[in-house]
Amino acid sequence: MDGTHGKEVEEETMNQALMASKAKSVAAGSGESSRPVTEIPSQKLSVNLTDARNAMHACIIAVGLFMSVLMINWCQVIDTMKKIWKARGDVNVTPLPGRRFILEFAVEGDMRHAIRGGPWRYRGDAFLVTKLEVGMEPSLIQFSTVPIWVQFHKIPIYLLSKNLAKQLGEKVADVLLVDVNSHENVSEKFIRARVLLPLHAALQKSITLTDEETEEEVVTQLRYERLPNFCLYRGLIRHKEPQCFAPEAGKKIRYSKEICLPPFIQGDPRSWLMSRGPTRGTLLLAPTQPQQQMAIEEVANGVANLLMKENSNSNMPTANKAQLNSSSLTFNL
Repeated sequence: MDGTHGKEVEEETMNQALMASKAKSVAAGSGESSRPVTEIPSQKLSVNLTDARNAMHACIIAVGLFMSVLMINWCQVIDTMKKIWKARGDVNVTPLPGRRFILEFAVEGDMRHAIRGGPWRYRGDAFLVTKLEVGMEPSLIQFSTVPIWVQFHKIPIYLLSKNLAKQLGEKVADVLLVDVNSHENVSEKFIRARVLLPLHAALQKSITLTDEETEEEVVTQLRYERLPNFCLYRGLIRHKEPQCFAPEAGKKIRYSKEICLPPFIQGDPRSWLMSRGPTRGTLLLAPTQPQQQMAIEEVANGVANLLMKENSNSNMPTANKAQLNSSSLTFNL
């Protein structure tokens, strides 16, 4: 047995020597020598990151987020959005992880429309768009709100006003615009406000108006136009019932799909664009096709006239104005 082991050792030694000989021959054939290999130090290349970053942000760039668990073809999602937006220029798209997209618009008005219009939906789920500001990383942008029209129903006709629409809207979220018209017949009239609806909060279903003297209460019902899919258990837009993480005991239907309504004004996405800051509540018109321009201008003129009429009524006595508190609106009914 010792003789067999010695033979194996001898064969292993010969194999190692043969391999070393071959390696030496290859090195000699390629011009290599036995001297140590010289390591190349890490190199640097100077570039102007600031100019490159500013050049990118000089473009008309936004970031989109598709809030869904659906298995999707992102090309179909973007093609659908382009058709809904009726983009007049090209929209170049770069997909990112997490169902995000870099959207480069050729026309600035198209980007404004994509950001301020909506809510946008693909197969019922929300598609959010926000501007890519200088210095921001697309993957780190937080999407926390969605612009949406809210209708307020079951309001006594003697309370219908622009002031009330604004105050009711403020009970929901930051108000972008108020529709000063009241709609439907006398017994079913409603008013509207466009707000930045927070995605982290449950949808409100009602707001109570309370008389400041008699404590009489009037409950107004809320309806949301073009509302994306939401959880009927918790009222959150971020998911539907199958994806809800609520405890099993809390998984009870608390919402109805009747809270979601189609847009009251079909031209709404293109014509009702809002400004921010000191001029909040004014109407901005994005560039439109020539054949649509006249109709949009008529809408704008009509709204402007109504705004002027409501402003003339804003000097009413203080005692007749609505006053806010933490849980309801207090009125002198």
